[in-house]
Amino acid sequence: MLFNSFLFLALFLPAVFVGFLIFSKLNRRLAVMWLGAASLVFYMLGSPMEHTLLLLGSIAANWFFGRAIVSAQQGKKFWLTIAIIFNLSLLGWFKYSLFIAGILGASDWPAIVLPLGISFYTFTQIAYLVDEYRKPRPYHPTDYFLFVIYFPHLIAGPILNHAQTIPQFEDKNT
Repeated sequence: MLFNSFLFLALFLPAVFVGFLIFSKLNRRLAVMWLGAASLVFYMLGSPMEHTLLLLGSIAANWFFGRAIVSAQQGKKFWLTIAIIFNLSLLGWFKYSLFIAGILGASDWPAIVLPLGISFYTFTQIAYLVDEYRKPRPYHPTDYFLFVIYFPHLIAGPILNHAQTIPQFEDKNT
């Protein structure tokens, strides 16, 4: 869905805004969950289901990598290294596998469609993991989910800093 489409401007954005106002009056956590669900719907409307599942799997894996980094008494660098390799491998597969197959002459290589926003959400999560390694902060899983999937930046960037973004989800004045 494009940001300037009728569907976005006349239906999606007003529904998200009204839902956020209603849920934020009831409970801040519900408002965060509403924005996360709306962002997931936004992504699903523009992407095939397998790309949505890839995004959800990436978010889950990186959340667990972040928890492993924070909870490890020793081996924090190990978990960070594994997490970065995981993320860069995922990104590399989708961005460069066809190129490498072409160089190697693999003519029967299946076509791979680049998932929408994969670079943004991959590098956003790598930055989060590096920050968790340097200075751990206790965040709720729904805050992390919304941080990664928030629809205004998911497909068009920029890469956000979680230390500046996630606290806003808990701020009653925003």
